[in-house]
Amino acid sequence: MSNSKIIKDEKNNFLVRLLSHRILFALHLFLYVAVMGLLILVWALTSGFGFFWPYFAMFGWGYAIGFHAITYLMYNDKIEYLTRIRHRATFVVLFIYHAWFYISVNTFLILTNLLLTPRIIYFIWPLLFWGIAFGFHAFGFFMWETTFDKEMTKLKEKYRDYEVKKLKMMATSKISNFWLMIIHISYFIIVTMWLYISNFLGFFTLNLANSLEGTLMWGTFLGVHILGYLIFYFIETIKSVIKGLIINILLYGASNTWMLYSYFKNPSAMFWPKYPLILWGIAIAIHVYISINWDLIKEDSIKIITTQLGDSLDSYDLESKAFRLSFWKWTFITHIAVWVAGIVLIGIDMAIVRVPIGLLIHPAMGWLIGVCFHGTIFMIYQKNISGFWRPTALIHLAVFISTSAYLIVLNVLTSPFPWSAIAIVGWGIGLGLHLIIAYFSKK
Repeated sequence: MSNSKIIKDEKNNFLVRLLSHRILFALHLFLYVAVMGLLILVWALTSGFGFFWPYFAMFGWGYAIGFHAITYLMYNDKIEYLTRIRHRATFVVLFIYHAWFYISVNTFLILTNLLLTPRIIYFIWPLLFWGIAFGFHAFGFFMWETTFDKEMTKLKEKYRDYEVKKLKMMATSKISNFWLMIIHISYFIIVTMWLYISNFLGFFTLNLANSLEGTLMWGTFLGVHILGYLIFYFIETIKSVIKGLIINILLYGASNTWMLYSYFKNPSAMFWPKYPLILWGIAIAIHVYISINWDLIKEDSIKIITTQLGDSLDSYDLESKAFRLSFWKWTFITHIAVWVAGIVLIGIDMAIVRVPIGLLIHPAMGWLIGVCFHGTIFMIYQKNISGFWRPTALIHLAVFISTSAYLIVLNVLTSPFPWSAIAIVGWGIGLGLHLIIAYFSKK
C-alpha cells in the first residue's frame, strides 16, 4: 500500500481529521497560550507573586493541548518517530497518548501533593496503581513487533487464502485484547490482595461482607472478560456476530444479577433495576435480530457502498466499510428504541411519584440531542460524506437544531423574555460560517 493511500485511510477517522487539522491546532494553541498568559498576568497583579494558582489551569487545559499536539505532530509527519508509530497498530499508537497522560497527570499530582499537603503523601497511589497498567502497556509496546510477527506467521499458515490486511487486523486484535485481559487480571489480583492484606495489618478496617461482595462482583466481570477473549480467539465454529451476541448476553446477565441483588439487599420504593433490565433487554433483542439476519444486513450495506464507490475497493476494505455502515445504522436504530422506551419508563415513574408530567420534556429533549448526533453520524456513513468540513458541518447543524428546539421550550416554560433567540442567533452565526466553508470546500 502506498504512503498516500495509508494517509488517506488514516484521515478517514473523524477524530484524526479533526485533531490533525492545522488551522484548528493553531487556534487551540493560540487560545491556550493567550489565556494562560492572561491568568499569569492576573496572578502577578493580584497576588503579589504569591501562590502560583494558574498552574491548575495550565495543567488542566494542558492535558488536552498535549493530546491535540501529539495528534497534530503524528498525523502531519512533523516528527519522524511519531510518523513511524502511526503506521503501526492502534495499541501501539495509544501507548504514546497513554505515556503523555500518565507522565503529565502524575507530575501534576506530585507537585500538588508536595506543595499543598507535604505531610500527607498520596501521589504514590495513582503513580503505583496506574503504573501497573502503564507498565503492561509499555511492555506490550516494546514487544509488539516480536509478538506481532509470531502471530502473523501462525495466521498465514492457518489461513492461506486470507488477504494480508485481514490477517494483520486479526493479529492486532488478538494481541491488543490479550494485553487488556492481562491488565484486567493483574489489577484484580493486586488490588484484591492489597485490600485484604492492608485490612489484616490494620492499615484500615474493611467491612468483610461488603469486601467479599465487591470481590465476587469484580470477579464475575473478569470471568466474562476472560471467557469473551477465549470465545473470540479460540472458538472458530461460531460466527463473529454470534460471539458478540453471546458476550452481550453474558454481560447483561452478570450486570443485572448484581443490580437485582443490590436492590433486594437494600430495597427502595422505586424498582430502579427495571431500567437496565428493559432498556438493555431491548438492545439485546435487536442484537439477536441482527445476528440472525447478519448476512442480509451485510449484503445490503455492501450494495450501498458498491453503488457509491464502484469496484474501487478490495474485498477487505469493502467488508470493513460495510461493517462500519451496519454498525452505525443498527446502533442508531437501537438508540431510538431505547430512547422511546426510556422516556416511557421515566414518565411512568414520574406519574407514580406525582411529579408534573410536563417535566418529562427535559429528559426527552435532552436525550434527543444525543439521538440526533448519533443519527447524523449514521447519515454521514450512509451517504459516504467524506472530508473534514462537510461531516463536521452536518453534525454541527444537527446539534444546533435539536439544542435550539430545547432552548425554545425552556424559554417558553421559564420566562416571557425571548432569551433563547439571543443564544440561537449567536450560535447560528458560527454555524452559518461553518456551513458556508463546508459548501465551498472539498475537504
